[in-house]
Amino acid sequence: MQGGFRELAGQRVRDEWFKWAERSAAPSAGLKFLAATGWVGHFPEIQSLIGTPQDPEWHPEGDVFIHTGHCCDALAGLANGSRPARSRAASICWRPWPMILASRPPRARR
Repeated sequence: MQGGFRELAGQRVRDEWFKWAERSAAPSAGLKFLAATGWVGHFPEIQSLIGTPQDPEWHPEGDVFIHTGHCCDALAGLANGSRPARSRAASICWRPWPMILASRPPRARR
């Protein structure tokens, strides 16, 4: 499932990313999907969270990737279904992504 990512326009990836961030009641499911399909490899900043240990005394849930999923879900829960609140939450959580996506190499031309 990794094929095809470079053919997608950065703006399309960004738009889909923000749809997921703004509308998801459980954003961790999207992160888990990226990991399960291997697409997380296209997002090294997220991939680096997988397997990064935390002090189990304070974070018994596991590595930083799992913790980030919990934080994203909690942030979505704080929005409580309100679209403006979800939009603000997504903006806070995912603000750097347009810059990251814009810096990737241009998509392949056919």
